[in-house]
Amino acid sequence: MSDTIKLTSTIVDSDGLSIHWQQAGNQVPDLLCIHGFSSSFRRNWYGAGWVRAFLDTGYSPFGPDLRGHGHSDKPHVHGAYFPLVHIDDLAIGLTQFDVKRVHVIGFSMGAAIALQFAMLHPEKCKSLTLIGVGDKIIDTYPPPMEPMWIADALSTSRPDLISSSIGRTFRAFAERGQNDLDALAAMMRTGGWPGRLIEHRPLTVPTQLILAERDAFMPTSSHLIDTITPRKVTVIEGTDHLSLALAPQAISCTLEFIGATDVSS
Repeated sequence: MSDTIKLTSTIVDSDGLSIHWQQAGNQVPDLLCIHGFSSSFRRNWYGAGWVRAFLDTGYSPFGPDLRGHGHSDKPHVHGAYFPLVHIDDLAIGLTQFDVKRVHVIGFSMGAAIALQFAMLHPEKCKSLTLIGVGDKIIDTYPPPMEPMWIADALSTSRPDLISSSIGRTFRAFAERGQNDLDALAAMMRTGGWPGRLIEHRPLTVPTQLILAERDAFMPTSSHLIDTITPRKVTVIEGTDHLSLALAPQAISCTLEFIGATDVSS
């Protein structure tokens, strides 16, 4: 296989917004990858080596730039980012690609969206891998102040005056990705942590949870684990929230889990 991986782009209309999807591989896509906040399909999955690993094991990954991200439309009104609109974007995308069932993988905010998608559309999911997510996505969990701090940090014209450390971190990460900071701030002001669960349903999809040993953004996960009772939980030593997406062990755990699911199904 050539070192150059071709990504094919498709624009999908979702309630009047253009959602940019990318796919690697020539077969019908079978692995849906949902990126984290202020990232994109290319940055989260291609740039970190996931796409190469998936192709090398015979999978054809695809996924969107979530609204507000990448090459998708970026509204500046917080109502455009209500958690369930992402579920509609995904469902419409799968219909566009004529995909019936896929393995679903999400990182951070993308993991929260992936979980809600699997609860609402279990018939479309072969397996579910949640990476770098925790109790903050559970709607009954006490709402943290961090989203508002992050929103203020993203929208300020004086980044030198940002007082919260989490705000400074998110601002720096978003700027590296050439994001629309006002769109990301609007998403953060939707209420609660982005991608949080709104409709709780029994989770019937085989699920694994991959966590960082030192995750300052998602420091606890016991409530989430009690809620979804994943089949497998892996904590990767020496990682924090952001480095978890780059960890080779996270990739190998994901491939092992989806491969075992394929064998047993």
